[in-house]
Amino acid sequence: MFKIGSGPNATAELVKTLKTVEATGVNTWISSILWRHMEPSEGNINFSYLDNLMQAPCANTGLKVGNAGRYCTATSTLAKTHPSEALGV
Repeated sequence: MFKIGSGPNATAELVKTLKTVEATGVNTWISSILWRHMEPSEGNINFSYLDNLMQAPCANTGLKVGNAGRYCTATSTLAKTHPSEALGV
């Protein structure tokens, strides 16, 4: 498991890691992203993190790419504002 950062060198670090992984014979990259990375604050949805996770390997390696996002988990905002809905009660 690798944690991908979000700083200015995040894409370069991701590509370096993926090339190292690919060199070992791995042929598939499946990333995972939590909803809180897509919506860091209520109503502020940003797809750039997911875009980077999908585009960097496609553009820079021969890896097959997939995403196993956990989009159905309740956000912390939902849990605070509507706790019974967040828990599925």
